[in-house]
Amino acid sequence: MQFAVCSLQFGCSFNDPFRPTDEIPQPVIIEITFDSGATDAVGLMEKIITERNSNIQLPKNTFSRNGYSFYAWTDGSGKVFFDEQEVSFDKDTVLKVLWKSLDYEIIFHANNETSDIVSQPVTYAETATLTKNTFIYSGYNFTGWNTAANGSGTSYTDAQAVNITGNMTLYAQWEPLGYEIMFYANNATTDFARQPVTYAETATLTKNTFTYNGYNFTGWNTASDGSGVSYTDAQAVNVTGSMTLYAQWQLIVNTLTLTAPSGAGVYKWSNGATTQTITLSGVSINTNVTYTCEYEVATNENVFTASFEDSNKAGWSTDYEPYYDGCDTGGNSRKWEKQEGKSPYSGTYCWYFDGANVDINDTKISDSTLLEDYRKIVKIENLSLDENCVYKLKYYGKTYLSSSSADDEERAKISSYLLSGSENTKIGNTEVLTDSWVEYSAEFSVEKSDSGVMFYMVDENAEISYNDFWLDELSLTKIKKTESKEFVIKAGSLE
Repeated sequence: MQFAVCSLQFGCSFNDPFRPTDEIPQPVIIEITFDSGATDAVGLMEKIITERNSNIQLPKNTFSRNGYSFYAWTDGSGKVFFDEQEVSFDKDTVLKVLWKSLDYEIIFHANNETSDIVSQPVTYAETATLTKNTFIYSGYNFTGWNTAANGSGTSYTDAQAVNITGNMTLYAQWEPLGYEIMFYANNATTDFARQPVTYAETATLTKNTFTYNGYNFTGWNTASDGSGVSYTDAQAVNVTGSMTLYAQWQLIVNTLTLTAPSGAGVYKWSNGATTQTITLSGVSINTNVTYTCEYEVATNENVFTASFEDSNKAGWSTDYEPYYDGCDTGGNSRKWEKQEGKSPYSGTYCWYFDGANVDINDTKISDSTLLEDYRKIVKIENLSLDENCVYKLKYYGKTYLSSSSADDEERAKISSYLLSGSENTKIGNTEVLTDSWVEYSAEFSVEKSDSGVMFYMVDENAEISYNDFWLDELSLTKIKKTESKEFVIKAGSLE
């Protein structure tokens, strides 16, 4: 008969009851081996030989695998064991590594003169679709991605599928937009030329090859009438978009001086009775070219005349004379006034002192639009002046001096102005009146016609006493005007 002897450590064994009882059972030996769990993993780990069901501490994993990190061990039954964990096994066991894919990131750079970036999380060995581009770059088209900002690395298309092996940095690639500069001859033809350019390029404008008979080329402009932005021929420009440029032309005009016999009136250009002589003013005459002849015509056209009877330089009149009205010097103490029983001054031109209103021919004069710092004398409204004309202002003036030693501080200082809209224009110099009658005059030119003009005179010396000065024979005359005539010289004759 045999008896079974069992223990937790060594299991059961059967012994002969007649065998000596002091024989000790032998332990059961098992092997724990380690498997990398992947064919692309590298490394070796020694197996562990131990007794069955004995406690052991697992060694630290020494296998490695590109793109993965060690997670744990598994015995194939679903159990998971971790590095350096204390375990026991009851049989031979193979432990395989459980690998975890590494997390990576794709960084997208706008590469458009900004520091904008976008990131995309990915994992190792994943086939990831690149995030679709959302960056913009004014004047450029997006063409794809590259691992180098300057495009010298590996290129990828937008939203391309890529196999992830690690972190990636991609830079947006840009291509300048293509533009065009259109050049129009603007010479009574429809001729044009094109110049291809690209965004942000510093382009040299194509040199002009258009011609226009009788004209000189002066440059380019974004408007056909020259009212836009101007460019010189072959100018370097920074391209920001398409452009349209129009050739600008200047009529080949040579100014000639026309001299007529003394006393001639308006010049006649065809079959006229007036003999004409054309002399050059430092220019060369070319045939089949339009010329403009400018010439002056003497006129003697009166604009206005005012003879002030109270100041008549030929002798005092009894109609008007200056007087003191009894006010103190701070009031409207000095003015020209009609004397009792005398006829009013017949005319439309009024004058007054110290800003006081004067009633002459029922016309009230306000000083609100005149210079406020000086004493006002004369105001004549609603004048019309013609363009390209020369005008002459003339008057006589005299200062009354209380003593022969009086200096200029006691004399009237007369200035004349034209007021057009809100613009004041001074005529001639400020005249300091002497103690005898003197004629004063000044000439001025008018380039453009103007109506509703006001003429006025002021005394810049506000300190002198009443009846200190007199004016007379004030007049404004158009003395000459400039006229012009265009003609073409053919074989030396005028047309």
